[in-house]
Amino acid sequence: MLIYGDPLLCASNGDRYYISFIDAFSKYTWLYLLNHKSQAIAAFYVLKHFSEKQTGYTLKSIQSDNAKEFLTLQTYFKENGINHVLICPYTHEQNCDIERKHRHITEMGLTILAAASLPIKFWGESFVTAIHVINTLPTPILQNKSPHEILFKEKPDYTRFKAFGCACYPLLRPYNKHKLEFRSACCLFLGYSLNSRGYICLSPEGKTYVSRHVVFNENVFPYSTPNNVFKTYNNQSENPPHNTTQLTILKSAFNPTITMPNSDTDYVTDTDTAPPTSIVNDDNCSETLDDISQNNDNNHLENSNSHPMVTRAKASIFKPKLYNSVTSTFSYEPSTIKEALASSSWFQAMQQDLDPHVTSTWCNYSRLQMDF
Repeated sequence: MLIYGDPLLCASNGDRYYISFIDAFSKYTWLYLLNHKSQAIAAFYVLKHFSEKQTGYTLKSIQSDNAKEFLTLQTYFKENGINHVLICPYTHEQNCDIERKHRHITEMGLTILAAASLPIKFWGESFVTAIHVINTLPTPILQNKSPHEILFKEKPDYTRFKAFGCACYPLLRPYNKHKLEFRSACCLFLGYSLNSRGYICLSPEGKTYVSRHVVFNENVFPYSTPNNVFKTYNNQSENPPHNTTQLTILKSAFNPTITMPNSDTDYVTDTDTAPPTSIVNDDNCSETLDDISQNNDNNHLENSNSHPMVTRAKASIFKPKLYNSVTSTFSYEPSTIKEALASSSWFQAMQQDLDPHVTSTWCNYSRLQMDF
């Protein structure tokens, strides 16, 4: 078993590594895509249970390099009686079978990508497809038999082979929202489903369909065509356009004349090529730029919200704004005592502040007289 990948090179589904297992007798290869190297242990458990159930043979020995992901399984190997063979440090030639298989997978996967003019982000799908092809093709090492035939005692089905990355048209009627939608659309063929007898098709919108009813055009590769809808959609999704509110000037049926001040020659241009100072129409009525900008400020909400969702603002439903703020009832603040006494509001406020103090003073004075 071997782990390979690049942490900086992310596949379309988010995976960065893959782990491969090869059967020493039949040369059959299993490949699992990993997001992190720590998932290698879980992949080994899946392989062990799947291979033992499907083939009827128990795992007796396994060989790997000195990677830490494999060394953590030493206890598990001892408990289950599995012989773990390690190669000498920095001696990859002792792990020759899996190293050559890794080179075979990489070269075939990159060749598939280059033939279909696909970007490198589809390396995960191409490597899985390469493994499927390698396991089903006959090889002279096995007396012109395929690894699938040696391991599972049955001949593989070659009628399902299609050109990777070609144009395909799956049946989309079960996914349509209404009856007038197209029953099929041009998609990208990205391999074979591992859990069903279906093909994996990628739409330009980024949706993945697994369907058995697919029509292929193996002579057309969407990524190699000049008008590539997949590249256009990817560029729009990665760099979405910014919604900017611009000054909108309605054009009349004729070309308006723009008069430039302080010039000896009159220029006749389009409104899109120069900033107009005044627009002269048939009725000799001029609309200045300030009036146009004021009208656009009033209609700012309609111009800025271009999405199809009907909001309360588009339906002219507004709630009154309530401000929780305390404002003073006095229009000014006096600077002297004379100005404060001259104002009735300030005099009333002073009187309200002094009344409690005067009442308490007289009460205290009466209590002192009673004590004496």
